[in-house]
Amino acid sequence: MSVGFIFYLGHSLDAPLHWGKLDHGQLVDAGKLDNAAALVDFAQAQSVEGCVSAIISGEHVALRTITAPPKSRSKFLAAARYLLEDELAEPVDATHVVTSHKGSEGRVIAIRNEIIDAWCGAFADAGLDLDFLSPDFLCLPDNDGNPVVAVDEARIVARVGARGFAAAASISEFVIGPMARDGSLAECSFHGNPNVVCDIPELSSQNWRPLGEHGLFGLCAVALDQRQPENLLQGKRQARGHWRDGVKQWRRAGSLAAALIGVLLSIYIVQGIRDMRVTAAYEDRTNELHAQYFPDAANVDPYTNARAVLSSSADSAFLSLSSAVSDALVQTDGVRVDRMRYDQTRNQLVISVRSGDNRNIEAFRAQLASAAVPVRDAGGYRRSNNEWVGDLIVGQ
Repeated sequence: MSVGFIFYLGHSLDAPLHWGKLDHGQLVDAGKLDNAAALVDFAQAQSVEGCVSAIISGEHVALRTITAPPKSRSKFLAAARYLLEDELAEPVDATHVVTSHKGSEGRVIAIRNEIIDAWCGAFADAGLDLDFLSPDFLCLPDNDGNPVVAVDEARIVARVGARGFAAAASISEFVIGPMARDGSLAECSFHGNPNVVCDIPELSSQNWRPLGEHGLFGLCAVALDQRQPENLLQGKRQARGHWRDGVKQWRRAGSLAAALIGVLLSIYIVQGIRDMRVTAAYEDRTNELHAQYFPDAANVDPYTNARAVLSSSADSAFLSLSSAVSDALVQTDGVRVDRMRYDQTRNQLVISVRSGDNRNIEAFRAQLASAAVPVRDAGGYRRSNNEWVGDLIVGQ
């Protein structure tokens, strides 16, 4: 995620949340929203491009490890649900479960359905496609496999080995004190204010690094660009954006005109297999629709009028660009488009592509270039789940 927006979610939809714009490992802009409802105004005020990521408080997430987990994803998930059934204080069917392999161990991460659905809904209501969601303790900076502890005045967030947790700073003596005394935090990297844990001598005497201007949010946001923690948006909650979603950018007139073209195309398809009576009925219905929605052009041929409406519409740029992208995809193997957004003010498409071989992406770009369609990177590519993932800007 070299370029994109990142959010540090509050404890609930009504709590404040932080946002930041990330550009090649640096927070170039940041702020705070009063609650999740403020995402609507934020999305309208900001030009949100690139990856949209969110960090959720670790208190909402349960993490467990399994030694030598099954290699089959379905079997691993079944074993994970069986493990959680005895540990969680609520039915496992009420939780969203994610699994991953980390060396010889497996991680099981669970979050209540109502929590993840509420946040996904809040972003969707704001018109934002959420690409990534992970707990804060998995987003802490890397420390060569050694523990990492970060504290501010309110919370303590830690990752120790394959495990992680977050809790109120007021109970740090109970959640992290025993680890400090039994040597579990050897070679640990400490971030934040040591005064918060002054009652634990083993911790207060360590070399603490300041959190910086943006606190825990800034620490996790910058580290997230360098790490690949588990994404909670898997299974049925996986982002499934499709380039055809861009049709929502059409204005009413363009949509109606496109519908008329569809009716006319249906006429030409059935001409070979239907008799003239059926064809005449379709033509009559087309003329009725045309007269209903375009009364000022009722005497004009519907097909001619539809082409005129589309060619004069500002959305014609979207049509030509999306058509060029579709043609390039047909000519290129191994490239998938996860999501496409149309910027009407710039006449640009921002598309998220992925492929197992970056040469396929370059071939896709070459196909667009051969069609005289400008295309450029929107922040480079990154490896995710053994694939190359990145954003391209198509258009001027």
